[in-house]
Amino acid sequence: MGETLQPVTTGFNRSLRVVCRPDRLTGDPGAVLLREVLERSGIISWMTARLKDTRRQVDVTHDLASLIRTAVLLAAQGWRDHDDADALRHDPAFRLAASSAAGLTPLNGPGLAVARHCG
Repeated sequence: MGETLQPVTTGFNRSLRVVCRPDRLTGDPGAVLLREVLERSGIISWMTARLKDTRRQVDVTHDLASLIRTAVLLAAQGWRDHDDADALRHDPAFRLAASSAAGLTPLNGPGLAVARHCG
C-alpha cells in the first residue's frame, strides 16, 4: 500500500507548501529548509539589529534582512560568490526563502538581489 505524505508548511511563510511531486519547480529546494533554520535561530534578526543600513530607504528594493539571507543561503548552498545569485534570480523556492515579504509576493517582485559591478 502507498503512503500519502501531507504537505509541510513553513513557519516563515504560511503560504508556502512543500510537497513531493514528480515535476521539478526549483533547483535549490534546500533553501526553504535553511530559511526555516535561520528563522528559528534568530540569527538574521540579530544581525540586522546590529548593522546600519545607510541606503536611502526610498531607493531600497531589497531590505537588509533579505540581502543578508540571500548571502547566507548562497554560501550554505555551495554557491561560490554573490554573482551566482543571478542564476537563481527567478527560482521560486530561493526567492521565497530569501525574501522578507510574506505570502506569494516574492514571486511577483524583482527577483533576488544580485551583485552589480561598477566600472
